[in-house]
Amino acid sequence: MLLALPDLLAVSICTNLISGGCPGWLHLVAVLFVWNAMKFLIMGPTCLVLLTRAHFLEPAARNRPSGRAHRCTTPMDAPA
Repeated sequence: MLLALPDLLAVSICTNLISGGCPGWLHLVAVLFVWNAMKFLIMGPTCLVLLTRAHFLEPAARNRPSGRAHRCTTPMDAPA
């Protein structure tokens, strides 16, 4: 979430340069910075929720049997 701040600062710099008379291709750069900032702003809280959920579900998954047979079968154990 805090990683979006440098991108937003770059957007501000680009828009100030554009209003000062710099080339129009800086619009594309500003849009890319906005896109990057939006990704960080959206994925930050989403990842926190998913990590918190995994943290609380992990002990239950660790205590649950895996469903696999714990007995090792070898060719000697196979029926004749």
